[in-house]
Amino acid sequence: MSKDVPVFFIAGVQRSGTTLLSFLLGNHPDIHVGKNSVVLRLITCINNYRDALPRRGAESRQELLRWLLQNDYRGRLAALIDVDKLADYPDLRSLMAESLRRDLERNDAQIWGDKAPNLQHFIPELLHLFPRAKVLHIVRDGRAVAYSNHKRAGANLELSAQEWVNGNILGQWNRDIMGADHYQLVRYEDLVREPEKTARELCAFLGLAFRPEMMDLARNELTQGKDAYVDQAFDVAKINQFREALSAAQIQGVEKIQGPLLRELGYELTQSYAEGTFRQLSVRRQIWLHQKNNLRQLFLRKRSRMEDWQKKEVNEPWSKRWRRWLVLLGYDFLSRKIYYSLYRDQKIKNKYFRK
Repeated sequence: MSKDVPVFFIAGVQRSGTTLLSFLLGNHPDIHVGKNSVVLRLITCINNYRDALPRRGAESRQELLRWLLQNDYRGRLAALIDVDKLADYPDLRSLMAESLRRDLERNDAQIWGDKAPNLQHFIPELLHLFPRAKVLHIVRDGRAVAYSNHKRAGANLELSAQEWVNGNILGQWNRDIMGADHYQLVRYEDLVREPEKTARELCAFLGLAFRPEMMDLARNELTQGKDAYVDQAFDVAKINQFREALSAAQIQGVEKIQGPLLRELGYELTQSYAEGTFRQLSVRRQIWLHQKNNLRQLFLRKRSRMEDWQKKEVNEPWSKRWRRWLVLLGYDFLSRKIYYSLYRDQKIKNKYFRK
């Protein structure tokens, strides 16, 4: 049974255009990109399996893995993976390869793709499951990303600027390790300004011929409706929105954090800066701003987010906001081992080992 099912994944800092890129590639008749991302769910499930193994007692490993796959978030993994036939495969890689091959057959496609913002943080786990995978890492002007997070999610502008640096430096590190043949950086601005040229380059990277229907975003049913998360056309107006929306002082504050990486990635700064001006946020400052955001979200009842590919304002109950506040508090102030023991392992123990 072949393990060489052609797969690719789309990564990038949140609000950088991962969804737009997935729609473009999903329009190719030989590419299948599912409506619901599963790659981070799969990585989480496998990590849960690893951490729960020492507690399984007399339970079989296969039964534990099957339960985790079947009971993952909204049944997404169970819909993709034939969990009832775990015993038929020598390893999980073979099971995943066969599951993806069948999914491709159902959708009459040749290459299987998935996207997840911030996937660049999980490339080692990804390659553990898909050693021949290719990754497209989309990069957007960091000032636009910081502004978008600030506007849509109420995130702190400085912290959003720093998170853009952290995520895209990691993308460069991934590319250095995997090589340009397997990990490619794609600029959002190139995608919206020259979509066909960019699409041709992406097809060459994936080993496919360019197809003109890729350029018609309107043919995707998920772009329909006034609240659709992705527009029906490539909107160049979004590139420089931050210049009008942010004050000069705010832009300078962001550039002092992002400046060197902005220039390295081909973005021009709004002004010249003296040597020694650029400085990233300290770890202490990042934690302070993260928890400041966390506290603000605790008292924010309405949230703007994507549901079924539509932009929606949703009301979150106090219980959900309280649990999220507690989890994010622990993320910054507890060791990794204690954090996962409290928040992830405990959930598995309660639901599986006491079922």
